[in-house]
Amino acid sequence: MPKVIKALGIGEGVVVSKAYILKKAELKYEKESNSSPEQEFYIYQSVEEKAIKQIDQLIKLASQNISEEKADIFRAHKEILKDEEIRNEIKERIFSENCSLAWSIASVYDRYSQTFREMPDSYFQERASDLQDLKERLLTIALNAESDELSSIDSECIIVAKDLTPSETSLLNRRYIKAFVTELGGVTSHSAIMAKTMGFPAIVSAKDATSLIKNGELIAIDTSAGSVHFDLEGDERLLKELQLREQKFEETKLIWESYKTKKCKTLDGKSIPILGNIGQPSDMPKVREFGGEGVGLFRTEFLYMKSRDWPSEDLQYEAYKKTLMDLHDNESLTIRTLDIGGDKHLDYYQFPEEMNPFLGYRAIRMSLKEREQFIVQLRAILRASKDGNIKIMFPMITTFEEFIEAKRTVMEVKHQLELEGHKFEYNIPVGLMIEVPGAALITKQLARVADFFSIGSNDLIQYTNAVDRMSENVNNLYQPNSPGVLRLIQMVVKNANEANIEVSVCGEMASSPQSAVLLIGMGVNKLSMSAPSIPVIKRVLNNISFSEAKRLVERALEQNSEQEVLAMVNKYLEESNILL
Repeated sequence: MPKVIKALGIGEGVVVSKAYILKKAELKYEKESNSSPEQEFYIYQSVEEKAIKQIDQLIKLASQNISEEKADIFRAHKEILKDEEIRNEIKERIFSENCSLAWSIASVYDRYSQTFREMPDSYFQERASDLQDLKERLLTIALNAESDELSSIDSECIIVAKDLTPSETSLLNRRYIKAFVTELGGVTSHSAIMAKTMGFPAIVSAKDATSLIKNGELIAIDTSAGSVHFDLEGDERLLKELQLREQKFEETKLIWESYKTKKCKTLDGKSIPILGNIGQPSDMPKVREFGGEGVGLFRTEFLYMKSRDWPSEDLQYEAYKKTLMDLHDNESLTIRTLDIGGDKHLDYYQFPEEMNPFLGYRAIRMSLKEREQFIVQLRAILRASKDGNIKIMFPMITTFEEFIEAKRTVMEVKHQLELEGHKFEYNIPVGLMIEVPGAALITKQLARVADFFSIGSNDLIQYTNAVDRMSENVNNLYQPNSPGVLRLIQMVVKNANEANIEVSVCGEMASSPQSAVLLIGMGVNKLSMSAPSIPVIKRVLNNISFSEAKRLVERALEQNSEQEVLAMVNKYLEESNILL
């Protein structure tokens, strides 16, 4: 009898293949050491060196196959590994308590991991996962333990695992590994985000998958339904139906390829530019490869996170200038000023301790306090504006006064640059991200003083629904297409349209076919997303009329729940042969 696990789908795809239950190394060790402390610590130094070499290889792989932004995850691993406090604590356990090397590594990393996991700041909660990843790596080397080598898999399969670390996700061989299923993780976990960037279909939060599914059995995943089908061999009809859908999806992927070079225009002639989100200049080739028409979001925080100190004006200027070189004449680069804090920290800056950093000292709130660094960034952006079409965007604006103060700072910097004889685009567009409900509610007033809005859907949903999007306990409440969220977005778009200013969306909603249709139907002018999603969204929007998208919005707002909204939109897309 066929069975199904309902979970969360990542990316796009229907995949039928044999299950490969990923076995992790059995890491058995005693607390007491049979060797001298000197010998144990000597071995630790060798283990650390091997781990660093492995991580260097991961950085190289991630840079080549995923993005520099994702390679930064492993650079962070390397920094943790070199942390003197952690190293000294391991040494202390070995020498003072006569503990074995393996036990010392595990106890120290577990202690830090548990401490970070209990912190309200999701930045440290994410670091807990990094620490567990590193602990596993060090113990595997120290114990000469054997585990399944993902890189050595040489036949087609779907990986089924408790969880996949970022390290493991980066090693997935696309030739043989067609998808993965994990029991843990959410839509915004490191592995899920990496899977989407790499174009991997995946199912996460699939409860008890490793115990319910047998190794080697034929299984199927459907990311749009968020389902894992198993025990299929007793139902030939269902198996054939799923295989047919998989075949149709493969044909659809070939169609998507053709949309890389096409402009995005609805059936009734409305043009919708589709742009890319980037973290640094080296991400631009991906945007070009997948057919992006400019950059709707340059996350400048990665320039800061990679530096050992505040990045200089010239360093930032060169990064922005280099990015502009990859744009065509009619394309624009929207630069978001520093959005640090919350889940992103700097090694060289001490953030205040807060109960809820996501609601605290971050983004524009920090920039307006750290005016010296804010001015450095604005100088770099304005200087680069002479080389191409740049827009300045402020994150996390909450009040009208905040936006006016930020704009006033831009005017001050313009005056400085004029006095110094620098060339720049004086009429550079200045806008803001709409990600705080309080700002969304005053967009009528903000539209009078802003040149454009960009809706940051990830945070807007989180704050509107009062849900931590990183929490597996409440991620069912993170609902992009709930009628409440849609009504709030519709109000923002209406106010922008009435003021005749541009409004775009740069969060995850932009890369969802169902959400994209509704956003365009509301009157959103542009969408910006991770590069692999660009041809998918072009394909959807090129095959629907703007008038029909508007009718779908009217119907969506009458629904009671996100489930009803998605069922209605999916029914239309499937009947129109736009989706599988």
